[in-house]
Amino acid sequence: MPKGGPRPGAGGKPGYQKRRSATTAAQIASDGKELPMHVMIRNMRIAVTRQQTATGECLKLIKDFLAGTLEEKDPDKLLDTFRAALFNEANWMKLSQDFANDAAKFFHAQLQSIEMNIHDDRIEEKSEDELLADLNLKAKDVTPGVLSQLVEDFSKQKVEADAPDPE
Repeated sequence: MPKGGPRPGAGGKPGYQKRRSATTAAQIASDGKELPMHVMIRNMRIAVTRQQTATGECLKLIKDFLAGTLEEKDPDKLLDTFRAALFNEANWMKLSQDFANDAAKFFHAQLQSIEMNIHDDRIEEKSEDELLADLNLKAKDVTPGVLSQLVEDFSKQKVEADAPDPE
């Protein structure tokens, strides 16, 4: 028997986790109960509604203060009232963001990281004009319009940068 390395038939079978997840989701859905994502979305909507209400209360407090129609005249109590209203609004906003973040995992694919090696030693051996010529040839092969225009713009900038100062 070989030591180490992959062995035939070893490890989990392809698609097993997907089958298991699909089976579990089907069982939960068939129970007639809500799925976790539905609970999260409902909680997020409740938190957003309460945050909007708290924002309205803050705005009303500011409007009444500026209009001079507040019953409370003690500055310390006004400050405490306003601080409590702001805290309430911020708390509901944070909760709604947390619920949205949790629910997003059910609806949006997560990007996977990939390794990309774009180092080319040959670039260091070429002059700037040779690189520009190579880029121009490749640009015409890929997209005749946009990329060629970018290369021409780069060439003009290079010529302008290389031009002697008129002073």
